[in-house]
Amino acid sequence: MDFSLCCHSSVRFLNHVIMMYEAAPGAYFNFGDGGMNESAISLDFGLQSDLFWDPLNETAFEAAYKNGFRFFEIWGHVPWFDIYSASMANEVKKMASDCGMWIRSVHSPCEGGSDISSESTSTRRKSVSEVVLSIENCRKMGGTIVVVHPGGSLNSTDKTAQYEHDRRISNSIRSFEEIERIAADNGVRIAVENLCANDVGGSEKHFLRLLEALNPRIFGICFDSSHANINPGTFEMFRRVSHPIITTHLSDNHGAYDEHKPPFTASVDWNATIELILRNGYHGPWLLEVTNGGADPLEVLAVMRNSAEKLKELICRKEKNI
Repeated sequence: MDFSLCCHSSVRFLNHVIMMYEAAPGAYFNFGDGGMNESAISLDFGLQSDLFWDPLNETAFEAAYKNGFRFFEIWGHVPWFDIYSASMANEVKKMASDCGMWIRSVHSPCEGGSDISSESTSTRRKSVSEVVLSIENCRKMGGTIVVVHPGGSLNSTDKTAQYEHDRRISNSIRSFEEIERIAADNGVRIAVENLCANDVGGSEKHFLRLLEALNPRIFGICFDSSHANINPGTFEMFRRVSHPIITTHLSDNHGAYDEHKPPFTASVDWNATIELILRNGYHGPWLLEVTNGGADPLEVLAVMRNSAEKLKELICRKEKNI
């Protein structure tokens, strides 16, 4: 697959700068002669906190570290994390530091009615306030990125769905505009996640319209491999994306629904996925958005460790050819 049209030099340079100055530590390597046209690569891998059943504790951090993972994304829903808590962010930051890990990002609430594209004014305002709390908690934990869904599922399924989508993307843009200054003041970037076809922002037209309205110095993309596998038009769409990928949600599925399985355990084309991400200019760190699926999280961690090793080999091989 030819992804040359999405290889924008300005995007690659911006990601290079972000990686070099990102607050979190990382293991960086350079391929080539190290000039400004070369991009550093990080082989640090992280987890989302909802792999575990409960809020993160010392045992979870120690298990993650022993399996080779170095950072977490915090899932911003109770019981995993309470964005309204005055003390939880500091507690999580200390546990991470004590185990030699760090918090890189927070996933703002996107379930239980949270929806920044909502046509209900009160729901939209409450959802924006939850993103603001996520930004503030991210800063307290030393993180630099908050992942935000452009919106929830569309309510219409007939010919009126297009009009609903237009209205709700406008609401999403308005919400992001309200969030922008607060993100900048807190030193946090917003990663807009690619979603599925029946979600707000799930079509190429609406996702690109959204991105075009957003400041790329504050807003980037969270590339979700499972959503891309369900919504295969994503790969073609990224030929026209100019905003940088600034984080990832890497997981696997069989192409029908979001299973959050470890990479290389279902049908995602990992060669094409890693090439797309690298050609956009992103070179890590790499976040695996894997849940336990009802299994023992420690057993899932062992599978994820193997997935991460395979991805490291693939990333290094692909990077040399980009």
